[in-house]
Amino acid sequence: MRIGLIAPPWLPVPPPGYGGTEVVIDNLARGLQSLGHDVRLFTVGDSTCPVPLEFLYPMEVTPMDADIPEAAHVLAAYDALADVDIIHDHTILGALWRAAAGSASRRS
Repeated sequence: MRIGLIAPPWLPVPPPGYGGTEVVIDNLARGLQSLGHDVRLFTVGDSTCPVPLEFLYPMEVTPMDADIPEAAHVLAAYDALADVDIIHDHTILGALWRAAAGSASRRS
């Protein structure tokens, strides 16, 4: 199965120090890959998780929780991962965007 993971743009995966979400994403990516899945991670460019990486920003985004950089990151992620079977999104805006995109396509 082709699985896309989307990490928030605030910290690399895995994080250099504390990072709860980023540690979970790193473990998930490694575990899914070890089970034979084709895993791709949309994150920031300074991430070192040993799966294929894609990114919009070469380094973590600051300040954390900036809406416009996160929105650009999420839109780029869904575009880059359009060919996967399933997307596991760990961002705040991704779920809102996906819900809005899904309801728009149901209206057509």
